[in-house]
Amino acid sequence: MSMRTLLSEVRTALTSYSDLTNLIPADKITFARRPQRDEMPGMTFSIGNVDYDETKTNFAEAITYRVDITTYCRSADQATEIHDNIKLALLAASSNTFDIRILDERYFVDVDNNHMAYVSCTWKKGIK
Repeated sequence: MSMRTLLSEVRTALTSYSDLTNLIPADKITFARRPQRDEMPGMTFSIGNVDYDETKTNFAEAITYRVDITTYCRSADQATEIHDNIKLALLAASSNTFDIRILDERYFVDVDNNHMAYVSCTWKKGIK
């Protein structure tokens, strides 16, 4: 299984959920990088740790990718509304390749008063 497939499925899960794209346009949902002065809200997703099930003889049988999703907003209200819809988008996502689970979530504000909501989820190959 390739990371290319994973990234495509993650982007599809996020951009095909209309309640989320009503809050943040699909072109503001990007892989890994976001221009520093880009208009908010914005969202990035990236691949975190990748775990391999040691009990399998073939490494491709059970790979678990961690995907980290971060939103950048101007207010707590906007950040938490988008955050809730990310979780709903992941819950609604369907994949023939991966089992999707939410792993962690948090919320923080940086020194420039940028509100950031974070959702980490796992996409496990080999379940289906």
